[in-house]
Amino acid sequence: MKRKNIIFLGLTLLVIFSFSLTILAKEQVFDFRKTNWGMNMKEVKATEDREPDLEVGNSALVYKMKINTKDFTCIYRFSEDKLYNGGYVLSEEHI
Repeated sequence: MKRKNIIFLGLTLLVIFSFSLTILAKEQVFDFRKTNWGMNMKEVKATEDREPDLEVGNSALVYKMKINTKDFTCIYRFSEDKLYNGGYVLSEEHI
């Protein structure tokens, strides 16, 4: 009887541990960089590791950055303080 209880307890703990790992391992999904559409300007600023290079009123945030040795401008656009668009513009001269 004791052996059955120990096996049952072990299996129960194993199931609980499996579910815990599944919940903890859930990957966070973003729409653009570390942001999601609908975030406000303050939330978007908090995702970046520095202040923006340019803040266009309450409609855009602009960051200059290097990606794979190329210069880019990253732009976040807002409407009614909600992020609706983001993208990169290559800042270097290219062919």
